[in-house]
Amino acid sequence: MVNVEECGPNVLKKIFTMDNIKIYMSRPTLFDIPDDAKIRFNDSDIVTGGRGYNAWWSKEYERREADDL
Repeated sequence: MVNVEECGPNVLKKIFTMDNIKIYMSRPTLFDIPDDAKIRFNDSDIVTGGRGYNAWWSKEYERREADDL
């Protein structure tokens, strides 16, 4: 498990090319995600690439707002 809260874009780009790595991220970070990167959020939601990453975070912010978090 890697906490990426303080990682810069250069390190995040490298991390998102690795297979089978678990990270902790409490907020989205803007950086280039390879189009073929498979990302699993919370051991359930699987998305692909930067578009999937951004869409998931949009839904997550809506959920947090609805839950008053």
